[in-house]
Parts: sequence; structure tokens; C-alpha cells
Amino acid sequence: MSTKSASRVTKQVLEKAHEYARNVFLPGLNESVTQFHAVNHSKKRLNEAGFQELKERDEWNIKPGQGYFLTRNNSTIVAFNVPRNA
Repeated sequence: MSTKSASRVTKQVLEKAHEYARNVFLPGLNESVTQFHAVNHSKKRLNEAGFQELKERDEWNIKPGQGYFLTRNNSTIVAFNVPRNA
């Protein structure tokens, strides 16, 4: 990839990230008056994006190309994607 096309791709990625932050992330964060609200908002967004919720006490069947998240005490959330080539 040339420097010029890499720069164009980087600009597009940054524009999308800025748009997401402005339209989705920040409004959700502003509505979250406690960490519990923030976790619930994040769970909703992750579910909408196709992430699968995991429970700490269950056995996990992790698959490449899938996103997952788990919560603890409804006050902490951890999300991750497994690369397709993993």
C-alpha cells in the first residue's frame, strides 16, 4: 500500500471513529449516571454489534472471528474480539 493510500485509509478510519464517538459513545456515556448505567449501555451496544455474552462460571467456546464480552457485578465490562486467523 502506498503512503498516499495508507494516509487516505487512516483518515477514513479516524473519521468513522469520530462519528461513532460523537453519535453513539458519548451520548451513551452522558446518559450513564453510574457505572451500572454505563455497563448496561455497553452491553446493549455490544449485543447489537453481534458480540456474545460470556459468564465467568461457564465453560467458554471461543471461536475465531467472534466478539465476546463479560461483566462482573454489573459494574465492570470486558469485551474482546478473536481474530479470524487465530
